[in-house]
Amino acid sequence: MKKNQLHYSLLCRRFHGFDLPVPQAKLVVGATISQKGRINWIIIKAIRKLIALQKPLMIFVPKIAQLDSYYRTLSKLFPTVAMASVHAGDAERIEKIMQFRAGELDLLLTTTILERGVTIREAQVIVLDADDRIYNTASLVQIAGRVGRAANDPSGQVYFFYHEYRESIQKAIKQIKRMNKHGK
Repeated sequence: MKKNQLHYSLLCRRFHGFDLPVPQAKLVVGATISQKGRINWIIIKAIRKLIALQKPLMIFVPKIAQLDSYYRTLSKLFPTVAMASVHAGDAERIEKIMQFRAGELDLLLTTTILERGVTIREAQVIVLDADDRIYNTASLVQIAGRVGRAANDPSGQVYFFYHEYRESIQKAIKQIKRMNKHGK
């Protein structure tokens, strides 16, 4: 494409004409979640901020094995927040997504199964361990795309929490900014 040997089209606008929210990349010093189930304070601060918006919150984690630890800890920290966790092998996955979509759940912990194809109105997004190898540039852009999917609510918050600022994070943010700029 760069050598003009392939014909292509670049779609830089979302279907509703608004920009894709630019993720805020945040360094996490220390463990994201400790062996004792303590979640890093910078992440808790962001979760509190997003819960206060009273909009659906999707928290992406890289590994299925982490879902239970996060769920237990967040349930204790936020006992009035209705939440669930979901992954590809979850027999109740469709029901949980429908509950989340219907507003019966406030927070959904998930793996990359929800990176595309699922629209939740007014959703906010946090990606934990965004520097994990499971996330590439394309998946990070797709995850960010879960936010602002309606013309009457085109914006929202996206956080990428990382330990090492990897090229995939840098490229995802750069790609989103470039698409937003060229779409105008």
